[in-house]
Amino acid sequence: MRRRASDVVVVGGGPVGLAAAIYAVTSGLSVIVLEPRQGAIDKACGEGLMPGGLRALATLGVNPVGWDLVGIRYVCGGRHAEADFSAGLGRGVRRTELHTALQSAATAAGVKVLPLAACEVVQSSEEVLVRTQQPGRTAGPDERDAVAHRGHPDHLRHQRASQGRS
Repeated sequence: MRRRASDVVVVGGGPVGLAAAIYAVTSGLSVIVLEPRQGAIDKACGEGLMPGGLRALATLGVNPVGWDLVGIRYVCGGRHAEADFSAGLGRGVRRTELHTALQSAATAAGVKVLPLAACEVVQSSEEVLVRTQQPGRTAGPDERDAVAHRGHPDHLRHQRASQGRS
C-alpha cells in the first residue's frame, strides 16, 4: 500500500470539489483531488450562477463564459414569481464550461488530481486514510492506495459517527 501525505483530500473533482481544492491550495495547504472520471462531466445542474457565486468564483480566478442574467423567474403552470438580482449580474453557464474553467484554474494553481475513486475512509487518532482504487476495478488487498490526510476533519468524524463508527 502506497501512502501520499496531503493536508487535504477532496473526494470528487466536480465544480464544488475543484473550487474547494483551489481555495485550499491558495491558502497554502497541500491538496489531492480524487476523481476517477475524465474530462468535464455533463449533467443537468450548474446552469445558472447567482451573483454571489460569480463573485466567489472570481476570487478563485475563475470566470466561466456564459450569458448575463439580470434576474430569475420561476414558472409553474399559470403561476410565476420573478425578481431582478439586487447584488449584480448572474450568469447562465453550461455545466461543462464551468467544470472546464475550474479544471484549468485548479491545474494553474497546482492542484494534483489523481484518477482514483475513494472506496473507504479510515480515521485514527493520528491520521485519516482514504483508500482508493482505479476506476472500473475492484480493489483487492494489494491493489489499494491510501491517501493520508493529516489532521482531524470534523466533517469526516461526523460522517463516520453517523455510520455508527467514531
